Amino acid sequence: MKRCSSLLRMAVIAAVIAVLMPTSTLVAQQPQQKASDARVTELMNQALKQVNAAQTAQGSVQPAQGPTVDLRLEDAVGRAMDQNIDLAVARLGPQLQDLSLAGVRAAYRPTLSSRLGDSNSTTTPNTTLGGGTVVTTGQYTYNGSLSQMLPWTGGTAQFAWNNNRQESTSNNATYNPSYTSTWSASLTQPLWRNFRIDSTRNSLWTGIISRQIADVTLRASVVNTEASTRIAYWNLVYAVQNVEIQKNAVGLAEQFVKDNQAKVEVGTLAPLDVIQAQSNLASARQRLVAAQQTREQNELTLKRLIVGSTQDPLWTATVNPVDRPEPPAQAAPIDLKAAIANALDKRTDLVTARETLRQSDITLKYNKNQILPQADLSASYSSNGTGGNLYKRQEGLTGTPVLLAEGGYLDALSIMRKLSNPTWSFTLNFSYPIGISSADASYARAKVQYQQSLTQLKSAELRVATDVTQAALNVQSNAQQVETARAARELAQKQLEAEQSKFEVGMQTNFFVVQAQQNLAAAQVSELQALLNYRISLVTFQQVQQTGSASVSGVSSGGGGSSSGGSSGGQ
Repeated sequence: MKRCSSLLRMAVIAAVIAVLMPTSTLVAQQPQQKASDARVTELMNQALKQVNAAQTAQGSVQPAQGPTVDLRLEDAVGRAMDQNIDLAVARLGPQLQDLSLAGVRAAYRPTLSSRLGDSNSTTTPNTTLGGGTVVTTGQYTYNGSLSQMLPWTGGTAQFAWNNNRQESTSNNATYNPSYTSTWSASLTQPLWRNFRIDSTRNSLWTGIISRQIADVTLRASVVNTEASTRIAYWNLVYAVQNVEIQKNAVGLAEQFVKDNQAKVEVGTLAPLDVIQAQSNLASARQRLVAAQQTREQNELTLKRLIVGSTQDPLWTATVNPVDRPEPPAQAAPIDLKAAIANALDKRTDLVTARETLRQSDITLKYNKNQILPQADLSASYSSNGTGGNLYKRQEGLTGTPVLLAEGGYLDALSIMRKLSNPTWSFTLNFSYPIGISSADASYARAKVQYQQSLTQLKSAELRVATDVTQAALNVQSNAQQVETARAARELAQKQLEAEQSKFEVGMQTNFFVVQAQQNLAAAQVSELQALLNYRISLVTFQQVQQTGSASVSGVSSGGGGSSSGGSSGGQ
């Protein structure tokens, strides 16, 4: 656009120089001669052709492809909630946190273990106590156990049931084959360190808070996506109406050129006066081209928010925003105190900061617990039973084994259930590091981090109050700007009518009419921009009460006006 503007200005300047230079040369060489009206008209037409050619080469805009689709604001928001790609990605955040939390909770699920084994060994005893010259022993093992971490006290409980069958060729075997069955229960319980909190519970509790933060983050993404869609919609409305304003300005400039050319033909206006009207027309066409380009850019921004892929029919269609911003209505003044209180309670960045502070508090308690002495109590109880064929030797160690009674695995189970052969134990393990340990350093660091999080929360609360107050001031200021912009546009309209009337009767020059036309176009753009900025500031006021993110900008202008107003959000 800057290059196009430079070419247009160069073309107009070249035309004026082309008119004036030959005239001054002729005056210097032949003071009695002047440039003819035909020569002036010829140079004027050449300048106009150069201007039009430069405009066509640099600023031509191709019409949009595809059908035209009327779109309301709420329909655009609904499409964004359903199809926005970034929002779809944000919705996966809580699911990822659920999976991470499930991984931590898995530590408290019971663990079932088993062991099945078969072994065989052959030995050559070197004493008579070995039971023979060559002894072969075979053993089958079938064990099972169930263990679980206790989520309340940090202990570990285990129940085990072990079984084996042993058969041997030894003459000294009392039971052959022999069956042994043992059950045991044990508990290892921290009494000091890791009693109230341990690493697993620290991860679990902070993970639960992280899951809540993921929901808050998703809510912030929803709010910001909706705000981005609304602002993009209003930006497109602005661009569409700005194109219409610039078209009207071009129409006025074209009619003014025609009127001046008609006056030149009847001899009531000098041909040089047409050049200024044509220059104004070229500038108006330049602003129209810029406005059309801005419209296409703003339409693309809106489509990016409301379509799921380039396969969506809306991607290739021309979007026609049918809603229009309404002027400020006479309403009750903003309740700033209630708005700040609402933001301090619900704004997502504050909620996240509070949840993060809770995480820091849990981590602080964990690190404080880790500096305590370690005192673990271990207790166990077991019972076993043995069964099988019972043998007894006759004639001492060298006698032949004689079967006294037959038995089997059920005998071992019966003895085990009667608790005839119990075994129990209690053990207390104690340890405490001498001097400063790594746990002391971690605890000191955790205290500093907690204080940092607390200070950041207070800072965030002050920032929220400032954001809400500033947004409320913007609403009031933009409402006043709408009224002043409307008054300025009405005055510019009347000024143009007055200048045209004076020009018609020969009381005014071309310059003032052209300037009045440009002022009217600028005033119309300013009124449109002020109105849309007011709507944006209203939604910005609502957005800053819900989320601290401000990822969208105010009205983007193009061709005939500059942007100002709301900094985020849209409604």
